[in-house]
Amino acid sequence: VYAELMGAICASPLLGEDCLVAVEYPVELGLFPPTLGGGRLVGLRNRRYGRTVVAIYVNRPSGKLDLAPFSEEFVGRSVADLKL
Repeated sequence: VYAELMGAICASPLLGEDCLVAVEYPVELGLFPPTLGGGRLVGLRNRRYGRTVVAIYVNRPSGKLDLAPFSEEFVGRSVADLKL
């Protein structure tokens, strides 16, 4: 389900440059990868709150915003080996 969701988000023409995407998922899935969609989505934060994880990605970062990715927060096994 999450692989399909993230695939749809990555392919969506509705997301513009520097658009932020927040995804909530259960900790049992492991961690999302630091980039998705061939680098289209770049992970900024991936924080655990109990049994819930919230991942925040930026779509096609332009560099205009002061957004520093924390890729070390995404280290671990990926969610069902997302292949997007």
